[in-house]
Amino acid sequence: MKASFEGWLLVLLGGGPTRCFTIQDSRGIEDDFKAIKDLFFANGDGLSMDVTNKFPIVVRDVISLFGMETETVVERFGRLTLEAYESSAKSRLPLLARL
Repeated sequence: MKASFEGWLLVLLGGGPTRCFTIQDSRGIEDDFKAIKDLFFANGDGLSMDVTNKFPIVVRDVISLFGMETETVVERFGRLTLEAYESSAKSRLPLLARL
């Protein structure tokens, strides 16, 4: 299961500038994610629902980014960076965090 989700993330996130998605694509990506989870659940014959829901937390977080406007993602990144580096001098923060 872990390798499947990591491979799927590689497909979504890899590919450089030639691979791009729109916000409208996020629904299809979410459907694909659910389908992969369902494969491992296998109508109760596979892994437990607890495992299939709990394990791919990182994947779920990445998928949520696909449904956001770029500005929202940049703002969140800036806030998280500020929180992570708040004890450091502001001059050492990445440029984006100072926006």
